[in-house]
Amino acid sequence: MIFTYKNFIIWQAEDGIRAINESKNIRLKLELNQDKILSIQIQDMINWIERLEKIKSGIMAKKK
Repeated sequence: MIFTYKNFIIWQAEDGIRAINESKNIRLKLELNQDKILSIQIQDMINWIERLEKIKSGIMAKKK
């Protein structure tokens, strides 16, 4: 399955959940966790993307 979220493509690879944003050259990977169902792991990745967006917006605000 492939999902998109905020210009990221998210998918399940053999070694984990991966996300990529080609335009910003950002690549993320979470290792698969056999104790969690896939939908929870995908939500974890979305949470990481949200954290990155907050960090990025904070850095941009400081530059102004």
